[in-house]
Amino acid sequence: MDNRTINIMYPLRFGKLTLMLLFFAITPSIGQVVIGGTVLSNAAMLEIKGTNDNGLTYKGLMLPRIPTVALRNAMIVPDSAKGMLIFVTEIKCLQIFNGVSWESINCLTSTPFALFSESFETDGNGTRYTLSAPEGADAASDDYFIRTDGTEISYGGDDMITFLGTPDGSFFFAAQDIDGVTGISSGALQTMNFTGIDITTGVNLQLDILIAEDDSTGGSPEHWDETNDSFSIQYQIDGGGYQNIFAIESQAVAGGFNDVPRIDTDFDGIGDGTIITNAWTNYNSSIIGTGVVLDLRIQFYLNSDGEDIAIDHIRISSN
Repeated sequence: MDNRTINIMYPLRFGKLTLMLLFFAITPSIGQVVIGGTVLSNAAMLEIKGTNDNGLTYKGLMLPRIPTVALRNAMIVPDSAKGMLIFVTEIKCLQIFNGVSWESINCLTSTPFALFSESFETDGNGTRYTLSAPEGADAASDDYFIRTDGTEISYGGDDMITFLGTPDGSFFFAAQDIDGVTGISSGALQTMNFTGIDITTGVNLQLDILIAEDDSTGGSPEHWDETNDSFSIQYQIDGGGYQNIFAIESQAVAGGFNDVPRIDTDFDGIGDGTIITNAWTNYNSSIIGTGVVLDLRIQFYLNSDGEDIAIDHIRISSN
């Protein structure tokens, strides 16, 4: 007989030698195994019944539990182990090995927790983040690239900077006509970088950010140009190369100017999504992938008066 079933219902009470002899005696001819019963599906190599007392009580299957992500990462798993299943207790996720890394099949529902947050309430330039140019604000020309509570950019008359709602706390970061700021000689494209964000305990990562855009001079619509104005966020995991996650562009077609900024949903350089207004609004995007370290790069490219952005409460969360 090619295939046999073993009905394993009760603990075996044999000596070690007896068990070893029994194992070697039956292993060559066994093709299928059933635990907790006698009837086995022809399609199964192993079948575990949910009951062994004719339905009076039921029990489940407990997969190997790995306490932490760090211990999971320390496992030596060859690529031939594709399909291996584990449950990581720390992140409450059932995971499968794809031959290269672990993927979450499902995670138990829990409250999202923050892995990273920046609200600019204290000066973090050079410690929590780095800027590609010195901060500054020129009241005479309405140009700025600065962490502020609004004081440095509170111009009078038609140039008044106003936002609806409130940021997270008192301070935020804002930019307008960047290449006009005294001390910035490297052009209108500048960056803010966050590096070394620990994401080892994170799954289903998400970026959240508060954004507002002041109405242009005299309260007219925003004046973003197709070629000279944009705002974007990129990320990379474990130094694997930056990729887009969020972008704002003018809705103007090629060569157009003085139009409203919108989310660029497909990163083609044309704003085609939600309009960015002067009301503080939270926007979010999913981060694809997991790893150890996450880097964020925020790019500001604002080249004229009336073309501005304000950001606050940047968060990376595990969901």
